[in-house]
Amino acid sequence: RLELDHVLAQFIRYEVHDLDRPVRNILRMGLYQLRYMRVPAYAACDRAVELARRAGCRRASGLVNGVLRNAARAGSDVEYPDRDADPVRWIAVTESHPVWVVRRWIEEYGVQEARRICRANNRPPSVNLRVNQRKISRSELLQRFAVAGMQADCGRWAPHALYWGSRGSPHALQEYEDGLFSVQGEGSQLAVAAAGAQPGMRVLEPCAGRGGKTTYLAEVMDDQGEITAVDLHEFKLDVLHRHCRRLGLRIVRTQQADARSLPLDGREFDLVFVDAPCSGSGIFRRHPDARWHRDEEIAERMQKLQGEILRAVARLVAPGGILVYCTCSLLASENEDVMDRFLQEQQEFCRDEFPGSFPAGIRQQSGTVKLLPHLHDTDGFFIARLRRSEGVGK
Repeated sequence: RLELDHVLAQFIRYEVHDLDRPVRNILRMGLYQLRYMRVPAYAACDRAVELARRAGCRRASGLVNGVLRNAARAGSDVEYPDRDADPVRWIAVTESHPVWVVRRWIEEYGVQEARRICRANNRPPSVNLRVNQRKISRSELLQRFAVAGMQADCGRWAPHALYWGSRGSPHALQEYEDGLFSVQGEGSQLAVAAAGAQPGMRVLEPCAGRGGKTTYLAEVMDDQGEITAVDLHEFKLDVLHRHCRRLGLRIVRTQQADARSLPLDGREFDLVFVDAPCSGSGIFRRHPDARWHRDEEIAERMQKLQGEILRAVARLVAPGGILVYCTCSLLASENEDVMDRFLQEQQEFCRDEFPGSFPAGIRQQSGTVKLLPHLHDTDGFFIARLRRSEGVGK
């Protein structure tokens, strides 16, 4: 979208964002046809003019016609930002990412890595499944798919992950209805793997959402123990309940509440798993439109919220217990900065090594892991594992 707007701006006397939304989108579609599809120029221009008229923008039809015909005549002879003089703008335009995101990534990862992240975000993501190990093994489910003529392969990292390679939605399969698998990204599965949950544990998930990670925790625990899943939104907890029924899980108890003020005084948990709300900058390839609905301020607002949640749940971690913090963000302000500040404030916590079952091929650093789309072919994730000291009281 940003590249199309950059090219359109060279043939319009106004700012592209000042155009009426229907006109702006019609121009984008027409230019996309000219540059990326095998549509003759006259057909792309004529259809765009017709669309403008149908949209009630008859007065703008001349503008649409003139802009697209000029763009067609120019062909590839358009100007782009200079790669060396303005690498932020160059990457933002050529890879169609918000300028503020590119600038932050260049500061944190360097120009080349930032561009690789953006390019990976523009590739279609794989559809990942998570095998319900309580009902079927990964090899057995693969065999069932093969017999039915469906294509799937073992995941690269997570022990229960599959890559779905057939047409159609796996949600429509009887195997899904029977609870043999869930649809969950491999990066999300790895966040649960980092927790090292064991049967019999008392687990708190204060930002449970629709329960993808919650249900995986319950499966890893073999449905033995106790999981308290909390979320601010009742409709998300309703979805979580449906997933638990489908998967045959009984240890999950839900509670609607704000994670910053949980009514759980006197409770202690062996594992507190914080899947924190964030800017979502790590899942731009799975939700490509999200990049245009985020601004730089959201990262700062989320950082404040993340810190408040961590401070609220820290008191609920039992002595010797584990606190896992994860986000689907690739911004340090929501990741490393939050962890550093928390550890400065809560000195009874320290970074903890990941369990031995966590994939050895993913580099860990001081009790943290960062999953990058261009390196690991997963959504972008930050995962930190902390342990509370044994000798502290409530």
